[in-house]
Amino acid sequence: MVYTRRSGRSRFTLLLLLLTALTLLVVDLPGTGPLEPVRNALGSVLSPVRETAVKVFDPVTNAWHGMFGYEDVKEENEALRRQLEQPKGVATHRMRAMKGFIVTALAVADTGTAAATRHG
Repeated sequence: MVYTRRSGRSRFTLLLLLLTALTLLVVDLPGTGPLEPVRNALGSVLSPVRETAVKVFDPVTNAWHGMFGYEDVKEENEALRRQLEQPKGVATHRMRAMKGFIVTALAVADTGTAAATRHG
């Protein structure tokens, strides 16, 4: 069996990269760091690449969600249906209350008209 030995130099390089990454993360907290202009410039330069990648991989993402996210879609649709039916129930209740109010108002109006014609 052949064992490879890592040199001290490769470990030092790895440690240096990790420390650099950690330092950049701590120094450049979102919205507060001194590297904000650099981040904005890189975002502007790379945004066309990102948009192209989104356009290329969107069908793949949609296919993935279609194959493996079907149950989630069914559950979401059911929740949305329940939300749609809830206002219908409230609206129906309000319509019945208004109908009852209108019927009562018409009955009172008819009673007043009949009483006025009898006395008039």
